[in-house]
Amino acid sequence: MAESPLMKIIRDRVSIRRYNPDQKVSRDLIYEVIEAARLAPSSQNSQTWRFVVIDEPALLKNFIAAIFKGAAKSNNWIKTAPAIILACSDKRLFADQKGFLLRKWIGKLAPEDLKYFELDVAIALEHAVLRATELGLGTCWVGWFDKKAAAKALQLPGGIKPIILTPIGYPAGTGPDTVEKIIHAFAKPRIRKKIEEILFFNGQEGRL
Repeated sequence: MAESPLMKIIRDRVSIRRYNPDQKVSRDLIYEVIEAARLAPSSQNSQTWRFVVIDEPALLKNFIAAIFKGAAKSNNWIKTAPAIILACSDKRLFADQKGFLLRKWIGKLAPEDLKYFELDVAIALEHAVLRATELGLGTCWVGWFDKKAAAKALQLPGGIKPIILTPIGYPAGTGPDTVEKIIHAFAKPRIRKKIEEILFFNGQEGRL
């Protein structure tokens, strides 16, 4: 079977940790990326995600300095990115509140570690990351940062919780070019498990 355009985008996506700081990402492209996130599914269609894009240079510099301290300084490579997408969740909305009530009233029927707002944000951000890849932009999932500092730096309302972020920009050495050029310039071998190691029909089949 011939590879579909979607599968090619999925295979082409790589984590980019070096960007061209002088090549800005237009707001039009940011809208394209977030539009893909907007169309993602969510629990009870609650759409709790909120995306804060930091692309003003002075604010971006201060934001990075605030959220990457201590051991998290290892993520300082992100300072080369011309913009950051901070994916947040509005925990005041119905889906997460419903999950809390289910855990309280039903107990084991709703596991305590099932956090709808985090799942929903992750699904939406992956939509955005794939769309960015299609547009020739680099991204990289980053979860190790000071989330309280992020909320404070951006003066987020109390119910808005930072979950994950990604830089977004053109990989260093490239401009608004094709995904193929980015992949050939920056991709490193990525070892993935064989499908037989992760797929099981109708139970364990004695292999799990």
